[in-house]
Parts: sequence; structure tokens; C-alpha cells
Amino acid sequence: MSCETGPLERQFGNTDWIVYSCQDEVSLVIISAEGNPAMPFYFMFFPKDGKYRLHGEGNGDKTYTEAAFEELKQLGSADIQQLIVSTKQAALSAEE
Repeated sequence: MSCETGPLERQFGNTDWIVYSCQDEVSLVIISAEGNPAMPFYFMFFPKDGKYRLHGEGNGDKTYTEAAFEELKQLGSADIQQLIVSTKQAALSAEE
């Protein structure tokens, strides 16, 4: 699955992350930004059994990945949908 719509810059856990939405229009990938001590690390939101799941993977500093995870896991479906919309808006702005 391709996840290249964006980029959208956001902070989670007081560190910088880059958000992209995926071609399925319901999934998100959140990648540690350049200079983020969590680098290299990514999170992915994807729907399963009617609700969103959060998965993370990488070798970044756990202090920072855990802080971001704690904030991300609080996001509800409406928050995730809004991030998807925002990635599409960011992609359109980048094309102009």
C-alpha cells in the first residue's frame, strides 16, 4: 500500500513527526522527522474490525517513541479522519 499523500508536519510527544495518508484513504503513516531523537521510527494507524489500530516500529530512542505513542493512542476515529483530510490539503498546497 502506498502512503505518500502529504507531507503534514505535526508534533506528538513534544517531538516532530511527518504524517502521510495512504491510498486506501483510511490509513495513516507517521514518520519521525529529521532531527527527532525517535528516528528511525514510524507509526501506522489502520482500521481493523471496525476500529483503528496503532502499530509502531523502529530503533529510535524509546523515551521519545513512547511519549509519541502515549499521545497518538488517545486519538479517536474523528481525529484520524481529520489528519487524513489535512494530509490531502497539504499535498494540494505543495503542488501549487
